[in-house]
Amino acid sequence: MTRPPIFLLLACPALLLCAMNLNAAQSAPKIACDRPEYDFGMVESTSVVTHVFQIRNDGGFLLNVPVVKGSCGCITASVSRASLAPGETAGV
Repeated sequence: MTRPPIFLLLACPALLLCAMNLNAAQSAPKIACDRPEYDFGMVESTSVVTHVFQIRNDGGFLLNVPVVKGSCGCITASVSRASLAPGETAGV
């Protein structure tokens, strides 16, 4: 009876581990925003302006967005849905 070459014995488990790791990376939740910036132009300091950014889960598992924060104290932010299944969208 012949034995398989040693490189086959080592290569098969290594390839399996690489495939599992690649599959996990592709399945993880992934937040996406097609237009992550918005320019309000010239706005008076007493004006209130709003904009809704659309975010999407491009991953393969549930994406949780429990809290969103503005970059300074003059900005308030909220998310329309705290959990997004793969392919679902929400407004921020």
